[in-house]
Amino acid sequence: MHLEGTRRLASPPEAVCAAANELEFVRRCLPGCERLERLPDDRLAATLHVAVDGRDAPFVGTFRLARIDPPNEWQIEGQCESTTTGSVRGHCIIRLTGEGNATGLAYAVDVTDDATPALSGASALLAAAHAYVDDAMTRFAFAINQRAEGVRPGAPLAGKDAHAAVRRSLPPMAWVPGLIAVVLAMLIIVARL
Repeated sequence: MHLEGTRRLASPPEAVCAAANELEFVRRCLPGCERLERLPDDRLAATLHVAVDGRDAPFVGTFRLARIDPPNEWQIEGQCESTTTGSVRGHCIIRLTGEGNATGLAYAVDVTDDATPALSGASALLAAAHAYVDDAMTRFAFAINQRAEGVRPGAPLAGKDAHAAVRRSLPPMAWVPGLIAVVLAMLIIVARL
């Protein structure tokens, strides 16, 4: 499945990169993220809980930076696995474009799945990935914009508030791959520190 999306961030690319290199900042942008840690060799590991086909599914993922050109572009590869729903593999390209004191963020994600037969079809896992990516990208944009406005760093990122504050630029079928792209990109950026 292929997903593309854009967001406009109220900070210059250098500030966006700096935020993306903060593990706690990134973790707060990932819905259901229990653990996010840096591994050797420019890799990151995460434990996430995602709703798939009406049930909570724990995912453990690893991500690596395939190519980096900060603050312009990152290419990230990764895989998330769940014992209950199967696995999702993805490749993401994230590009930042300076727009004065703001940044245009564009991403393209390609995702494949290996869903278990118990799901109502492989599309359930991909649909969950679409929803997760959209939510994570929206939360990231919201958090960057909050930071630019001087909102305290520990302020909660409620999904409904984030979505109300940042206009969606993805169609409903673009949510899951976007999540993987965002998670991959943020994890890879953080792994480079």
